[in-house]
Amino acid sequence: MRVTASALALAAALVAGQPPRADDGIPITLGVGETKAIGTAIRHLVCDDSAVVEVVDTPSGPVFRGRSAGNTLCSFLDAASVRRVYRITVVESPEAPKDEPPPPSAK
Repeated sequence: MRVTASALALAAALVAGQPPRADDGIPITLGVGETKAIGTAIRHLVCDDSAVVEVVDTPSGPVFRGRSAGNTLCSFLDAASVRRVYRITVVESPEAPKDEPPPPSAK
């Protein structure tokens, strides 16, 4: 018998006493400008807020790319016509340290 990750997630949610919600989606966290491979061909893509995340075609396949800080749901049909839902959180990327002169020494 084969147990899938979604079946295990459902069992864990039921044991925890919280039924899973269909709109929860698979969580992904990205930094602004960061990408995450989707891993499959996609059709009928819908993201609730395209200002937060976009899907970009790359030579290795489609990726989610963080555009601005926020949260959104994205869903699509994969190559087998299975609907996939992702809850994507995009966070501000930490700024690179700036070269600042040392503070003046006290005399």
